[in-house]
Amino acid sequence: MEVIRNKYGMGFIMVQDINNTNNNIGIVVCIHGNEQYGLKVKEILNHKFNFIVGNLKAIEKNVRFIDKDLNRVFSGDEFGVNYEEKRAFELVLDVDKFEKIIDLHSTSEFMPLTGIISEPFDKNKLNFVLSLGLDKLVLIPDFIDDGSVTLDKYHKCCVCIEIGSHNDKNIVGDVVNLLENIDYSRKEYLGDVYEVFKVMSKLYNAISLIKNYDQIRKGDPIMKLDDGGIVYAEFDFYPILACEKSYDG
Repeated sequence: MEVIRNKYGMGFIMVQDINNTNNNIGIVVCIHGNEQYGLKVKEILNHKFNFIVGNLKAIEKNVRFIDKDLNRVFSGDEFGVNYEEKRAFELVLDVDKFEKIIDLHSTSEFMPLTGIISEPFDKNKLNFVLSLGLDKLVLIPDFIDDGSVTLDKYHKCCVCIEIGSHNDKNIVGDVVNLLENIDYSRKEYLGDVYEVFKVMSKLYNAISLIKNYDQIRKGDPIMKLDDGGIVYAEFDFYPILACEKSYDG
C-alpha cells in the first residue's frame, strides 16, 4: 500500500506547559511484534522513561500480529474473540495513565524519522510535537478513515514515530537521540509538514517505482505492471509508507 501525502508549510507557536516532564510520557514499543528495535530503545532508556510493551505473543514469534493487527482494534475488548482485541483492552489501562504517548514503529523500507498525528490537532498535541523537534510531520485528517482505531486515534495526545527499515541498526540511535532531546522550550516548528489527502493501494504483482518523500509530478511513472505496462501519476504528491510490505497489495 502506498499512502499518499500532500506537503505544505506550517508553523506552530507553542504555549509552554510548566507541568511537562518525562514522567507524563508513556512510550509504547512493539505494537507490531516484528518491529523490535523498540525493545533495544527500552533497554537504553528504561531508567528515564516509562515504557509499555505491546504485542507480547507476536514478539515471541517475530510476526506483525497473531490474529489481527493490534493497531487497528483500540480500545479493545476484555472478552474479545481474538488475542489482539484482549491485548488492546489491557494496553489502554496502561496508556490511559499518561498525558502523552509516543508510539514507536518501524517500516520495511527506508524511512527517515517521521512523526504522525491524527486529528484533532489541538494545542496540547501540537505542543508535544514541537518538543520532539521532528524534521518531518504527517497529519492524518478525520476524512482518512477506514473504520479502524489506531493508538494515535484512541489517545488524546499520541505521536506515532515511523522509521526504517526494520533491520537498520542506526534507527535505535536515531530514536534514542530523539527521546533524549525532548525540549519543551521550542517555540516554532521548522520541519516539513505533510497532510494525507489520498490512500492508494499498489496493484497486485505491480512493482512500485516510487520512494518515500521523493516528489512525484503528474505524469511520472509510479508502478510497473507484470505485463510490462506502466501506471502514471494522475496528480502531484509525496509518497509516504511507499512499498510497505506490512500492508495488503
